[in-house]
Amino acid sequence: MTRRRKPRCDLNRESFNRLLDLQPPWEVVALDIVHEEREVRVHIAYDGTDRLACPACGCRCPGYDHRERRWRHLDTMDDRTSLVCDVPRVVCPEHGVMTVTVPWSERLSRFKEWSE
Repeated sequence: MTRRRKPRCDLNRESFNRLLDLQPPWEVVALDIVHEEREVRVHIAYDGTDRLACPACGCRCPGYDHRERRWRHLDTMDDRTSLVCDVPRVVCPEHGVMTVTVPWSERLSRFKEWSE
């Protein structure tokens, strides 16, 4: 009797960084495969090295805090794929507290443009 091997997962952070075309200061920091929910969660983070721009005026501003956001992406095989990020907010002297624009999402969209 042949014993079935557990499938091996070769997904890695570097591959997803390339697939999402992420550039510093953004990077994939973790991948979670949630078998029960048939979901791949790609966790993206800002590395904190640079001041971020106010989305209204482009002024480089100090950080304020961050809020978790999720975006639906194209499926990985047959599993739903979600991008998860604690998106930074900045304090702009002109516009106040603003959520920064992230490179993988269109403004005000909960879905990645590729999945529409």
